[in-house]
Amino acid sequence: MRESKYVIGDVAETYGIQREVAVVFPETIAHDKIGHTVFVSGSICSAGFCYINEKGRVSVYGHSASLGMSVRKGIDEKIIERTLAIQGDS
Repeated sequence: MRESKYVIGDVAETYGIQREVAVVFPETIAHDKIGHTVFVSGSICSAGFCYINEKGRVSVYGHSASLGMSVRKGIDEKIIERTLAIQGDS
């Protein structure tokens, strides 16, 4: 399993659209470096680790110590799949 890190934030304040978007990046970069660069302070919704499972779907787990945030099971997977253009049955 090859894992990546991710941060999800609301871009409404920055881009004027009400939507949460995911940024997926290598595990060697700290969550806070990406989160505070991409998203306006206070607009980060969740952060953790992700991978593509054996069914070709996104799975999430864990916690970002640098942001003090955890994953949102059942929500984050859908946002990351939308970001990566992964089509599924749900």
